[in-house]
Amino acid sequence: MIQPVISLGISSKFRKILINLRNFSFSPIFRTLTVILIITSFSHFAVAQSNRPDSAQKTVQITASAVENVPANQINMMITLRHEHEDVAEAYAIHSRSEQFLAEKIQSLGLKSDQIRYQPVRIHPITQRDGSEMVRTDQTVTLTLNDFELYISLQQLLIEHGFRTFSASFSSDRVDAAAISALEKAVGRARELGEVIAKSAGMELGDIQSIEYGKIPASPYERTPSAAMAMDMSGGLISEFEQTIPVHQTVTIIYYLSASTRTNNER
Repeated sequence: MIQPVISLGISSKFRKILINLRNFSFSPIFRTLTVILIITSFSHFAVAQSNRPDSAQKTVQITASAVENVPANQINMMITLRHEHEDVAEAYAIHSRSEQFLAEKIQSLGLKSDQIRYQPVRIHPITQRDGSEMVRTDQTVTLTLNDFELYISLQQLLIEHGFRTFSASFSSDRVDAAAISALEKAVGRARELGEVIAKSAGMELGDIQSIEYGKIPASPYERTPSAAMAMDMSGGLISEFEQTIPVHQTVTIIYYLSASTRTNNER
């Protein structure tokens, strides 16, 4: 009764387990059920082992990149509120008046909350070159503007009211969509490169073992405050030359490799 079971190709270790069953005083029915249970368990184990990827299976790692250029249709304008005074209370009072003026102006522009970002005011002592002690306040406010002409007029207005420090960069509201498109291109490019490498090595590209990706932040074109004023007041560059923002995506994919099944004629 045990001999047909052994002929199924079970290893010698499992064969010993089955043969040793004869040493126990089990009833024939119980012994038969036990043998069936063991065979079923070993069969599942064998199937699981055959489906498990071979740790020695060959793989190839591919890193590919893609970029999508989107038109710059926004300007990020960063305004720095900075004041100094010998007295800490007076320094904060001056800062508060500037902050209030800026807040009222922003409200009049009708900007949405997601177009306004700001940091809390920072108050700290500083030492002048002559050794005297002063108190300085610092605060940054960033506005995302869709109207380039508004950006120009706002700078002029703020300068007239004592604001002196600005910086600006082009931005776009299409960056997120461009990131998805660039990611799709990077994955496709990785597949193409993998197939080329596999074919050159006489193998076939298989399933993906792992995949990693990371978005490189968009690289807006930034300008210094003085350059921004000179360019915008001339009215030439922004109106004549379109700016674009590159959105990069990079993926690293590990593919399994298998022996090629193509004939020589197909190659």
